[in-house]
Amino acid sequence: MLRSIFTCGLAGLFLLLVPSHAAAGRRDAGLTVTTSAGFDSNPLQLSESLEGGPFAQLSVDARFNDQFSKRVGYFMSAGARSRFHDSDLDDADVTQADAQAGMGFILTERGETRLSLAVGGGFALERSTFIDPVTGEAYEFSVDPNTFVPIPDRFSANVTRGFANLRLRLSDGLLLMLDSELARTDYTHDYEVVPGMEPLDDRSWRVRPGLSWRVGSKVRLDATFDWGHRSYDELSAVDESAVSVSGSQRAYRSAGSRLTVTVAPARNLDVSVGVLAADQADLQAGYYDSLATGGFVALAGAVTPTLRLTLSASQMTFDYDNATVPNDPTGVRLSSGAFRAAGRIEKSFGRHLMLFGELGTDRESNNDPIYAYQRNFAFTGLRFAL
Repeated sequence: MLRSIFTCGLAGLFLLLVPSHAAAGRRDAGLTVTTSAGFDSNPLQLSESLEGGPFAQLSVDARFNDQFSKRVGYFMSAGARSRFHDSDLDDADVTQADAQAGMGFILTERGETRLSLAVGGGFALERSTFIDPVTGEAYEFSVDPNTFVPIPDRFSANVTRGFANLRLRLSDGLLLMLDSELARTDYTHDYEVVPGMEPLDDRSWRVRPGLSWRVGSKVRLDATFDWGHRSYDELSAVDESAVSVSGSQRAYRSAGSRLTVTVAPARNLDVSVGVLAADQADLQAGYYDSLATGGFVALAGAVTPTLRLTLSASQMTFDYDNATVPNDPTGVRLSSGAFRAAGRIEKSFGRHLMLFGELGTDRESNNDPIYAYQRNFAFTGLRFAL
């Protein structure tokens, strides 16, 4: 989740930074505050003993961009998001924050052709509780048969990144992209107090080429491809039987692609359809080799000049080549699926205030039944922008 938020934010900032024919001295700043409240039927994402309850969300985002010459500028942004539940469900609370800054350069420009570069870095964090899907409580690690140590912050992490993003605009309708990043993830848990548990700290790199092509006035094609590598500092690799290999370090190689076609069949109406696939290779013995495939569809349209409606649905499947369901004597391969559908309505009151509402459902299937769940949610809120 942190990677998605970080990447989308950088892409938007980059496009703001290097518009066509930017004038020296161009500055752009903004502050957005969003608050909402709603109900979630299963915030702990449990397969059994479901307990729903109300929740509240708050997010604050700020940005500042300065094009201090025709070819050079800088950008900064920061944001924080929190979701809170009542005392019986506060283990479902989540807090995220991120900040990034960088420089943008127009390397060359001739007619409609323009080559741009953005370089910079950022920091992100997430704080959440590691929930045991069986008990619904904070997970406890078994040190020995008589000793269990709670590890609620097992997946709370800090992420530091550096990036370099290239954009080559060949015409008004064709944009080529090449993004790259290096990342370091440090988990906050103190492993010295939990004998036998290995840290999850890792390092990764990713390269993502892509294109955005406007085919005529009503069709746009977006395609991205990515290659990446992740290696862990101390987490041991496993052999073909899932037994830890002494002295080894776990590492994965990944490759993926995403294709989206957006059609505007009528004024103020967009329909997007896409497919994606991602392959992961376990570099030790292939035990965690996996393939993820999926598709999505979204319809967004303006009902009136101030009223907008969005409907969306997505389906993903995850299949492992060799990993099996734990404690299953038949050796069934791990497999799971995720379905999500949502509807959202937005009502604008001028430039600065928007009222919105959203409802949806999540369905997670898994042949390890303790990880299968379903949840329904609905919320409404206000967004104030300066």
